[in-house]
Amino acid sequence: MKLLERAMQMEVDAGQYYHQQAQKNQGHPLENAFKILAKEEHRHEEIINRLMAGSPPEIDDSEVAESRRLFANLGDFKVDAGFVADQLEVYRFAMDMEQKSIDLYQEMAKETSDPRTQRIMSFLIKQEKDHFELFETLEKMLHRPKQWVEDAEFGNREEY
Repeated sequence: MKLLERAMQMEVDAGQYYHQQAQKNQGHPLENAFKILAKEEHRHEEIINRLMAGSPPEIDDSEVAESRRLFANLGDFKVDAGFVADQLEVYRFAMDMEQKSIDLYQEMAKETSDPRTQRIMSFLIKQEKDHFELFETLEKMLHRPKQWVEDAEFGNREEY
């Protein structure tokens, strides 16, 4: 039960953090992204709450996190010169939160023998990995232009 309480608190904290970031980024294309993430974390909170109450919800494993479709709706992504450093910190902090959630859910999945609970943990792990990948991609989008050198003499580089 202690792990479930920890998971619940992590989801509450993540939801609040994303809500605060949505408010701080009003008018920027990322406002909607943070709102979607806050909504997903709230849904995770509801799942954990039902699990704690002994009535685990049915989970559709094929469901894709809404955050996976964020890049299609971001529009023109423009970054002001002073905006980058703060945003990198936000993305890295969010990645750290998401990784902690992934680690906790993996630990919980190992400790339970109940197939329904394991399925729920797998679902939550998948969702949190999607969130992590989102922030990892955003971080690369902001960080790479400062470090990327494009020249044939430097060899093949991964596409971005």
